[in-house]
Amino acid sequence: MAPSCKSNLDHTLFLLALLLKWRKPSSKPTMLSSLAAPKQLQANTPPIITRISHGLHMDLTGVRLVKMCLMELFSAKRLESYEYIRVEELRALLKALNKSNGRPINLKDHLADVSLNVISRMVLGKKYTVKSSENEKEIVTPTEFKEMLDELFLLNGVLDIGDSIPWIAFLDLQGYIKRMKTLSKKFDRFMEHVLDEHEARRKEDKNWEPKDMVDVLLQLASDPNLEVKLERHGVKAFSQDLIAGGTESSAVTVEWAMSEILRKPEIFEKAAEELDRNFVGNSMVKGVLYLYL
Repeated sequence: MAPSCKSNLDHTLFLLALLLKWRKPSSKPTMLSSLAAPKQLQANTPPIITRISHGLHMDLTGVRLVKMCLMELFSAKRLESYEYIRVEELRALLKALNKSNGRPINLKDHLADVSLNVISRMVLGKKYTVKSSENEKEIVTPTEFKEMLDELFLLNGVLDIGDSIPWIAFLDLQGYIKRMKTLSKKFDRFMEHVLDEHEARRKEDKNWEPKDMVDVLLQLASDPNLEVKLERHGVKAFSQDLIAGGTESSAVTVEWAMSEILRKPEIFEKAAEELDRNFVGNSMVKGVLYLYL
């Protein structure tokens, strides 16, 4: 017996919820802007990060610095503390999709938004995709923030003719170098504002505890007992990497998985049947073998 339209919708939303839940931040994140970006996008990154991006030898100090930051940022306890963020954003997404009432929607846009919202709250402490309150200073508008990230993704993938023919690189025939420098200044201004806000809150609150990843990085940077010093520009570089590297990959992965499930009815039916049979609360997610594989 074929399932009803309502049942299909419920199963689709539930499958989407599971896929988004499984796409938690990796313990080995894609450090997009520092590891792969052209050097013009890294005007304010520390020498350690620059050496990584250009494939040069990275000394022991640099290795220890990166390892230290990743261990602090992606510990199991730290990631678990962000679970409420994923739950809230996921509920908001499913609520918005449910309101579509069968109308065609562009799932990619919704996935990109929820992914960016989750990463922004985990890293920066708040969403920059929605308009700030009247009493809150707005360094960038939601549209500007998204445009900055779109430009970053684009410029990280372009082929600059100056890379192939170095002796004409100074001409910047395609205009990419100019755009990279402009974007670098925008990100630096934005990250300075974010760091200033976090430092101000830390000074005002006597019982301050780190709530997001910028807080953790600033705490590491201010620790005089650390053998490896994390400078302010290093905090900005890591934060930018976390935002960029964790946004697009999550949305694209879930989009492709959902399109594959919806494109093949037999896969959808098997996954839906398994959900009905096995899923009871979060503790049963690992028992959904077919969908997991």
